[in-house]
Amino acid sequence: MSSQPDTRVLSTPTPSSRPGVARTEAEVSLLLPSSVPRPAGARGEPHRRGWRVQGPLAFELVGILAELAQALAQAGISLLAVSTFDTDYIFVRAAQAQAAEAAWQAAGWRVVGRGEVGR
Repeated sequence: MSSQPDTRVLSTPTPSSRPGVARTEAEVSLLLPSSVPRPAGARGEPHRRGWRVQGPLAFELVGILAELAQALAQAGISLLAVSTFDTDYIFVRAAQAQAAEAAWQAAGWRVVGRGEVGR
């Protein structure tokens, strides 16, 4: 993996900075703060915690999301990943947030604040 010094940092996104909508031919997915009621009839999984990879990340960087996902996979933690042009977001079940941070630490990432991880 090729990286810049600040590419090893994850930070907890604020509700306004979370990516909110993903749309395909088959579905529309919404990422909403838990304080926002789920639309009637919508399926969903509440109580997720999210991290934002600090960016912007150069498009040429390779393997950042894969490395973070691999650490979670080895710990048996499922994730929801969302990518934007500038960065990546990772969401896990809130009950597994501490285990996710521990998995990243074991993989050489460091926790530098509430929800922030870096190398």
